[in-house]
Amino acid sequence: MKVQLTLWFLSILITFLTGYIKTVTDSVYPVTGTYDIGSKTITYKLDKVYYGKDSYTITVANELDGLEGKLVWRKSNSTNVTALEKKQGHLVGELPVDSIGEKIHYNIMLFYKGKTFQIPEHSEIILTTYGKIPSTVNILRFMFLYCGLLLGIRTALEIFNRKSKIKRFAFVTTCLFIFLTILVSPLRNSYKLGAINKSIPPVLALIEIQYILIVIIWLAGTVLIFNNKAVRYAAIFSAAATIVIYYTLTLS
Repeated sequence: MKVQLTLWFLSILITFLTGYIKTVTDSVYPVTGTYDIGSKTITYKLDKVYYGKDSYTITVANELDGLEGKLVWRKSNSTNVTALEKKQGHLVGELPVDSIGEKIHYNIMLFYKGKTFQIPEHSEIILTTYGKIPSTVNILRFMFLYCGLLLGIRTALEIFNRKSKIKRFAFVTTCLFIFLTILVSPLRNSYKLGAINKSIPPVLALIEIQYILIVIIWLAGTVLIFNNKAVRYAAIFSAAATIVIYYTLTLS
């Protein structure tokens, strides 16, 4: 029992660290931070992806009296400036969203006592717009992806268990990634592309190549494991390769 608990604890810990590192280093991770102006600190979160049809709302937490701001944005080389409104201790601005797949370049200019501050400094954010994805679909993607990752790691660690259930773990892991690849991911991408009840996107736009690679790896690894051939190497390689491929995914 102690061995089982230890292996599960290690699996959860490795999965959590893997997911956390991937999230904060992903190319679409929001730009967040604090900015000291006068005696106060403002905080902000600037997204790089947006899912929905309505305008994208930008909020800057503000506790400084007299602070004003503008939202500078452009589409197709046409630059626009919108004043930030003061609402309940925040500066709020909106970026109009016209269509799915457009890219909006933007940054924020703040003004206080004759001084100008740009967020982010010396750069801009590129916001990519997508169709709204139902929360249930996102939850399904999360469950299948991270349960697959967890059980894949658990399969590799099962080599340290004398009463090994490695075949069972490998089989379930493979099934999770298959369902993720052929059902959940295409459904999510259909919403993301705004294609539901409107059009049929190309197959390559609906599937994730990385997921297909993971499925192939686990199918091959599971076959080796069930045939008792290079079981340890198959389990370790499958789990390690899954983590490596996972880091090539874009989580948007």
